[in-house]
Amino acid sequence: MKTRSVYTLGVSVVLALVLAAASASSAAAAEVLEIEEGSTPVLKGTVATAGLEIDGCLQFTQGTITVNGKSKDAASFNDFLHEECAPGVSERGDVKSVQISTAGVASFKADLKLTTAENCVYPITKFTVHFVVPGEAVGGGEGTGKLDKPVSKTGCAATKTFPLEAAVSATVLEPFLLEDRG
Repeated sequence: MKTRSVYTLGVSVVLALVLAAASASSAAAAEVLEIEEGSTPVLKGTVATAGLEIDGCLQFTQGTITVNGKSKDAASFNDFLHEECAPGVSERGDVKSVQISTAGVASFKADLKLTTAENCVYPITKFTVHFVVPGEAVGGGEGTGKLDKPVSKTGCAATKTFPLEAAVSATVLEPFLLEDRG
């Protein structure tokens, strides 16, 4: 027997993807996720889009749902869609994958290089986003990068932590933009 709690993933006020956490009524049963769009479960291979806002840059990457109906569902991303950055900062690379747990944790893997306004370059390869469950699963977190000395100017900090916001959607949304947080 399974019971359900509902989670949604999206950006801003758009509810784009629903995660239904199902747990057996007995105390011994493991909790699992069911990724749904609206009230319809999505199939493995369904289009997924990741949105990331970090250090004045906003980017979107597209891929597919790779795991559904488990304790940790997942998506992988391989198609860069869009990026825009504030003047003076830049970003290269993109989000590669995400694993989403019933505890409201989304663990991302990425291949990003952030260049700050001071011309300091920091690669970021992983970060975690937390969201309240049940509810909209747009979350905040931090990504920490170690200075890429050969391409950075002198005087940069050895490591830097960047606040970020991220979201995942099972549809391509037009426009797929985060609201102004400033």
